[in-house]
Amino acid sequence: MNIFAKISTIFFLLLIVNLSQADTLVIERMKKSSKINKPTKGQLKLEVRNTFGEPLKITNAIGNPPISIWHYPHFKVYFEHSHVIHSVINKGSRLEKGPKKINHR
Repeated sequence: MNIFAKISTIFFLLLIVNLSQADTLVIERMKKSSKINKPTKGQLKLEVRNTFGEPLKITNAIGNPPISIWHYPHFKVYFEHSHVIHSVINKGSRLEKGPKKINHR
């Protein structure tokens, strides 16, 4: 077997190992994320702040109705006016696939 074939085989095996580990990590993270306490639909901003503390970042409201986002270490909270409409677990890494980003104009 020539050197190119050996290197190709090693590269291919490493690629397979990395992909299988990535799948396991995402699955494990999703199992753990289901146990994360996060705000529920209908809660008020005041309730969220009292329960989870100050967000790391606040994305100002845009659109009609106005939707704002509060960013916490493990999740994001989406508000319509002052009520929670959804909370979402953050991605584990930049490489993890998820919803496409919305371009705001």
